Amino acid sequence: MRFLYLIFSVFLLVSLATP
Repeated sequence: MRFLYLIFSVFLLVSLATP
């Protein structure tokens, strides 16, 4: 379940990084 959290964190980071 930790892996899923990691993917979500990366996705959120990318979403915030993109304007």
